[in-house]
Amino acid sequence: TVENSNTGQDEYLESSEILQSPDTLQSCESSSKGNEILKRIPTPGRQRDRGPKSWEFLMRLLADRRYNNGLIRWEDRDNYTFRILQPHVVAAMWGKRGDKLITYENFSRGLRYHYKTGALTLVSNRKLLYKCGPQAMEFYQRLVNANPNH
Repeated sequence: TVENSNTGQDEYLESSEILQSPDTLQSCESSSKGNEILKRIPTPGRQRDRGPKSWEFLMRLLADRRYNNGLIRWEDRDNYTFRILQPHVVAAMWGKRGDKLITYENFSRGLRYHYKTGALTLVSNRKLLYKCGPQAMEFYQRLVNANPNH
């Protein structure tokens, strides 16, 4: 569901009603940029790099202009609040890291875990709306500073 921000009311649409290009997921998957979104993260002091956490994946989407208007967007950048516009596409992209079919319900369950870790903060009574915690804000700033063109 998505809130209709034009009316200022909490009017929700079913996610199946969201306008989606049928090629959105395929173009995201086939682009080399799609690989960057899911690329591994170096871990200091360890021999192996690790895969991104779900909130890091979302920060990468927000930092990349190719994704941050169609799939995800800032609701209030100053307060680090963002909305997932096409939850099923975002979940499918996340599932590509392990070649698994994943639903948005499963993906969002994983995101809720990060309320406890402090990476994300709860935005009550708002669907598909999330707020970055200090850890996510720092990660996002590092992404933006590393590549100012995004």
